Amino acid sequence: MLVTLRDAHKGPHASYYGVCPEWLIAVELGTHRDADALTRSNYATLENRLRAVDGNEDTWHEESSSHWGVGWTANVAVKPGTQAETVLRDAVAQLETYPILDEEHFSDLEFGEASEYWDSLSIQSRADYLTENDESIFAARATYFDLLDRAPLTAERIR
Repeated sequence: MLVTLRDAHKGPHASYYGVCPEWLIAVELGTHRDADALTRSNYATLENRLRAVDGNEDTWHEESSSHWGVGWTANVAVKPGTQAETVLRDAVAQLETYPILDEEHFSDLEFGEASEYWDSLSIQSRADYLTENDESIFAARATYFDLLDRAPLTAERIR
């Protein structure tokens, strides 16, 4: 559902001080500091789609704010009646039937983060994970990619 920035900031403890109160946002496509990989992937995909129709960001921009609970929030605001609005509406409609805007982007992001996490662990921490999953500790020196075959339970757990 699209709402104006003005309406999104209604309430006793919220206000909007920007210059585009009539621009539209889709709250469900926003992100925040503690967002999971799916949320971040969908947000990045939306930004990529918007850049494809307006690389200068004349009809869309990021609205961000501080938040007491999650540190910060960000959402894409689009100018009504533009191609950017069409892109945003299409993304919202797509999410009504399936939660991922771009499978490949999401998969790459998830794999990259799991791989980075695995690489950051000490050999002992890796062995501990493997032991907890009743998998061979000899996979502790494997890359995350190899771990998918050699210790699938551990690979899934850290993903």
